[in-house]
Amino acid sequence: FGTFYPAREDFVRLQGDSYGADHDKLLYNGPFVIAEWKHNSSIRLVKNKKYWNEEQIWFNEIDFPYLIRDENTIFNMFKDGQYAMIRQLSKELLPDALNNNLQIKKYNTGAVWYLQFNTTRRITGNKNFRKAVQYALNRQEYCSQVNGIPGTKPIFGIIPEYMPGVKGRYGDEYPLSFQDGDLATARKYMRAALDELGIEKIPPLTILASDVDVTKRDMEYFQQYFKETLGLELILDFQTFKVRLERTDNKDFDIVNSGWGPDYLDAMTFADLLTSWNGNNNTGWSSEEYDDKIRRAMEMHDPKARLDLMSAAEKILVEEAPIAPYFQQYRIYVQDPRLVGVLRRTISPDPDFYFARIVDTSQSN
Repeated sequence: FGTFYPAREDFVRLQGDSYGADHDKLLYNGPFVIAEWKHNSSIRLVKNKKYWNEEQIWFNEIDFPYLIRDENTIFNMFKDGQYAMIRQLSKELLPDALNNNLQIKKYNTGAVWYLQFNTTRRITGNKNFRKAVQYALNRQEYCSQVNGIPGTKPIFGIIPEYMPGVKGRYGDEYPLSFQDGDLATARKYMRAALDELGIEKIPPLTILASDVDVTKRDMEYFQQYFKETLGLELILDFQTFKVRLERTDNKDFDIVNSGWGPDYLDAMTFADLLTSWNGNNNTGWSSEEYDDKIRRAMEMHDPKARLDLMSAAEKILVEEAPIAPYFQQYRIYVQDPRLVGVLRRTISPDPDFYFARIVDTSQSN
């Protein structure tokens, strides 16, 4: 995420609402520029002749010839030599890649995924109901058996373990977990929710999610899992990314599957997500105590004092459960061995072709 990318104010104002809408509505100061952009079809990059280090950039052109969402099609095109690399492989495609002796690469996307509850609605606004879902989640089962991507890990709070701590990693210095898939506790919370709501059974609820194959697979798993464990009837509502965001912003959901990737390498990029003033907090939930701790952490210069406050705020979030985090995301992908130097980043733009080049592997053993 290009948090600190500069933008020329005069150019941005001149373009108005059209800024960034096409390749000629942008200014470029990186090693490549967009030469052609056929929306929803293809993108072609060419070397930026005005780039300060232009002579050190190996590629003259990088082509994204087919903007396709179907992972099976993309993978088959890679095997046919039509792609030099692909963005990701699903668990289902991993055996095929191994059978074809393809080199599997892995990287940490940095993203945390969670179920976000609309606390302005009667059922999902009930804390005991949310706690029931929170405790019922079997994160390890999801990571190992459903997601199946090496490196993917369960998460119980909002701040991922890889974020910097005081001297080491945040997750090592501020560990946060509770019993995973604790159905006994979950059912106690569910009984309490039914009593408070004055009903005998939770009515059908809708989960809003993106219409991506792996997301559909995940939500179908949760639909079956929560039916078997808590007797919940969940209706799956798959929408395009744009529509999902619009409906999330408008609180047009019971539960929405959401994710957040880091904008910068500090725990605050996750910790402030659920503050009352953050536009990405679509739960309708707010806490004066949570807000106060995050505000004070924002003003702190002492690393330990500010992380202590963020950790304390995270515990409030876990107790109130406006969201139910369930995994930290890794991706696997394949890349032609002749293509080297491509950087995959957890923080900052990804992928990065600054050092990328093509090498001759015909003489290698």
